[in-house]
Amino acid sequence: MDEIQLPDFVDEDLTEYYDDPDELLLYEDLEQMDKYGRFFYMFKSCVGPTTFQTVDLIGPLLAMCFILRVVSVLKLPRLLVHFVSFVCGLGALFLFAKKNSVYPLVMSALGYAILFVKNGRKGMIMAITSVTFLIVCELFIVTAENWHQVRGSQMVLVMKLISLAFDLDKDFGWKKMSFMWFLGVIRSCFLSYCCLIISACIAPWIFQEDSFKWFLAYQAAMSFRFSHYFVSFLSESTSLLSGIGTEVNQEGKQSTSWRYDVARPQHIELPRSLVEVVVHWNIPMHVFLKNYVFKKAQPLGRFMAVLLTFALSSLLHGINFQLAAVLISIGTYAYIEHVFRQKLGRIFNACILARKCRPECGHVYSQANFWVIAVNLAFSFLAVFHLAYLGIMFGGDSEVQERGYGMEHTLSKWSHLDFASHWVALGTFIFKRVCRPCGRKLRNAAELYSFIEKAVSVEADEDANCADVAVDRSKRQLPTTITPERSKGKKQLIEIGEESESSAGKGKFEEVLIFR
Repeated sequence: MDEIQLPDFVDEDLTEYYDDPDELLLYEDLEQMDKYGRFFYMFKSCVGPTTFQTVDLIGPLLAMCFILRVVSVLKLPRLLVHFVSFVCGLGALFLFAKKNSVYPLVMSALGYAILFVKNGRKGMIMAITSVTFLIVCELFIVTAENWHQVRGSQMVLVMKLISLAFDLDKDFGWKKMSFMWFLGVIRSCFLSYCCLIISACIAPWIFQEDSFKWFLAYQAAMSFRFSHYFVSFLSESTSLLSGIGTEVNQEGKQSTSWRYDVARPQHIELPRSLVEVVVHWNIPMHVFLKNYVFKKAQPLGRFMAVLLTFALSSLLHGINFQLAAVLISIGTYAYIEHVFRQKLGRIFNACILARKCRPECGHVYSQANFWVIAVNLAFSFLAVFHLAYLGIMFGGDSEVQERGYGMEHTLSKWSHLDFASHWVALGTFIFKRVCRPCGRKLRNAAELYSFIEKAVSVEADEDANCADVAVDRSKRQLPTTITPERSKGKKQLIEIGEESESSAGKGKFEEVLIFR
């Protein structure tokens, strides 16, 4: 749309020229775009309406969270505080789910009853009941459109119930209001709004519709990612506004940090690896799956534990081919990259692992090494490539989004990109397997190179030290008062001393060479 063609005929009354009202609106939009420019028109037509719609939808939710916060810090009976919490939560649920709120309420009632089980199996019983409830509702009771509206709430509720059943011994206390709490709420609200504007208004305008297909794939994936960041920071805002912070230990003292990270965009937009993307995409869910699924499945093997973790994650997100394909794909990619980079780091003794090394890692080549930086950047670009490929199918027709995308939509999007990401992952896996016999040779070559480099540096230091010692001895042997007799005798003495030192140095150098 760089060149906008307007009709040659412009009448004072455009309704006589355009019979179709849609054509009239399109002409007015094109005229506005030609008048204000591409990006100014985008801000005029998108940022304002998006802001007003968001305030209308999110404003009541933030108000209910603030009411709960005020009631919780007052010296009121705990029963009254819990009642206000119940009313505010119910109001927030009806605000977004409306008639579909009945399904989370039924799940809450079932979970509350299971919490009274006294045989020490609360966690396992809660997990089986929750997953069974999700499957039965999605397959047999609720329509696809209705379940899509309530699926996110159900997922968060199930994770909370399962973790609560395992961790009943933990307690929670309300914290007092403070200026840092106020700054934390403002920060999270501001970041949420910025991510919404980028997702809805800026990202769709970065590239033209006829641009390179991989640029368009990155654009669609970027818009989806920032919509996820919007929801994540909004979740943090509501949590902080309700008085939920993060307990940190500073110098042996417990304090409250008014941050509750749900996602960390900096580790996703500029990733070191896909492993970091998986960890920082949804931190509460990552912690839940790590503690209650991955660790309990580790006796089956590391790869099987990873596979079961992502399979359960896809099940919690809903029985949907698109989500299952994306989650299992990214889990497989992350595992292949983790093993491959772990092997490379062991071979070359370098900080090129999937996760950033600690300062005391012991690798010879640290993060500041040029080749280490180059390799890590290459894997970062590879992670961005995979994210563009996996995120392309989350954009499209809004009516289809309400029902959820099926297998045909997913495969058509990936076939448009020639299944490139899957081929690259398969190539990485084959390269890792084929190069296993070569690993020892590469490791020996790297150790030999390191040994030669150290030997050369040691010899250079020894030669420099020997030269400095010889100069010092020569200076000490010079007389203070020079006479012809003393000068002649001292000259002979210096020559003899230099010959003995040179012969001794030569013998020492020959010994070093023999040792090498």
